[in-house]
Amino acid sequence: MKKYKVYDLYDNKEVLGYADTMQEVKRLARERMDDTDGECCIYYAELNKDTQKYKFSQCKFLEVC
Repeated sequence: MKKYKVYDLYDNKEVLGYADTMQEVKRLARERMDDTDGECCIYYAELNKDTQKYKFSQCKFLEVC
């Protein structure tokens, strides 16, 4: 399983994809920013190694420049 799950929470909870590194997370976010002309709200959640589930309750906002 990938380490991160990336979401766009702008209108609803849409999964953008999964990533192993923060570079990949940022790439997914930049692509979404380009596709939506900046109308997005990107968050990512880390994989819990014990449960093998993503911790959505502890997801983090990603600022993309």
